Amino acid sequence: SSGVPGVVRGVDVNGIPTLGDPSAPVHFVTVSDYACPHCQDYHETDVPRFIEDYVLSGQATFGFVLTTGTGQFYSETASQAALCAGEQGAFWEMSDEMFRLARTQQLASAFSLDQIRDSANEMSLDGDMLIECVASNRYASSLRQFRTFANDNGVNATPTVLVSYGDANRWTIVRRDYETLKQLTEAAQR
Repeated sequence: SSGVPGVVRGVDVNGIPTLGDPSAPVHFVTVSDYACPHCQDYHETDVPRFIEDYVLSGQATFGFVLTTGTGQFYSETASQAALCAGEQGAFWEMSDEMFRLARTQQLASAFSLDQIRDSANEMSLDGDMLIECVASNRYASSLRQFRTFANDNGVNATPTVLVSYGDANRWTIVRRDYETLKQLTEAAQR
C-alpha cells in the first residue's frame, strides 16, 4: 500500500496492525474474524474503498483487531499467519489472502499450514519462515490482547468498527458503513 508521505504500516500503542498516518486526526479499527462471512463481505466492500479514499490520503488510520470466535482454531491459525506475514512486511496482503481463502474453501483447507505456505510463496514471501512463525505460536499473547481490547470496548459481534480521536485508549463503537466512516473522517478534518 502506498499513499501520501506519512502513511505507514505499523502497529498502534495497543499492538493493533494499522495503516495510515499516525498523526491523522481520526483512527478506526475493525474487529473482525477471517472466518466470519459478514467480515468477509465488509472486507470486500467498504474497507478497501475507505482505505483508498481516506487512509492512503493521510486523513485517517485503519487498524485490524483480529478475533477468533467464529472460526476458533482455524481463525487463530489464519490470524497468526497474517501477523507472521507482517514480519515480512505483508500483514495487509496476507489478511486479504486469508479472507479470500475463507470465501473460496472450507476452513480446514483454507487455513491449513500447507495452504498458508503455498499462499505465502505465491506472494513472494518466505513460506517456510512464515510457517515456522505460525507453529511457534509467537502471537498468541497478541491474540489474547485483541480479545481483551474487544471485550473492554463492548464488542460483541463481528465486524465491529470503533473510532478514536487522538487518544488511542478512548474508543467508541460506530456504524461500520462507508458513509458513516466518511462523515466521521471529514468532520475530524475541520
